[in-house]
Amino acid sequence: MTGTVPPLAIAPSRPSEDCRMADGPLVATSSAREVARAWERFAAGEDIETGVRPEILASWYRCRDQYEVDRKLDAAPAAPADVHRTDTSVIFTALGGLGAHAGQQRERGDAVVTVTDGDGRVLGAWGDPTTQRRAELHNLAPWSSWSEECTGTNGMGTSFEVSGPVAVTGPEDWCGAFHHWCWAG
Repeated sequence: MTGTVPPLAIAPSRPSEDCRMADGPLVATSSAREVARAWERFAAGEDIETGVRPEILASWYRCRDQYEVDRKLDAAPAAPADVHRTDTSVIFTALGGLGAHAGQQRERGDAVVTVTDGDGRVLGAWGDPTTQRRAELHNLAPWSSWSEECTGTNGMGTSFEVSGPVAVTGPEDWCGAFHHWCWAG
């Protein structure tokens, strides 16, 4: 089924307030449990059409069938060596201060704010120090690559594949090791 996406049914798009970050996967709500079951079937090779938001399901198909991202990946790869381009410096100059300010506002909020370039390479990360250390275990740090092609479905990478903002919560992430994170891009 390479490169095609079947017709989709729309699942709820907003996680409930019961869906909080924990040590394990985010599966506190019935819709999150449904997504987790769908992910297990899909990751095992089954084609699915319902139970997952369309933008997430389309991402899963890209990750599995087009990009062939290993769903067992537990850390983002390092960004390519050519990352220090002029446009990268311009992006960081324009957005780095905003990212640092937003991260400072989240220092006690279990959150990390990142700035990436248009290829999903992290240029800077700020926020809660404890959360940042946990994020670094998955290489959510400067000079790592979080594009869908490299790291699967996630808020940063998937935001480059859709028109408009996207949130990826828990089991919506393509890689099982990231199921305890919530992302937005």
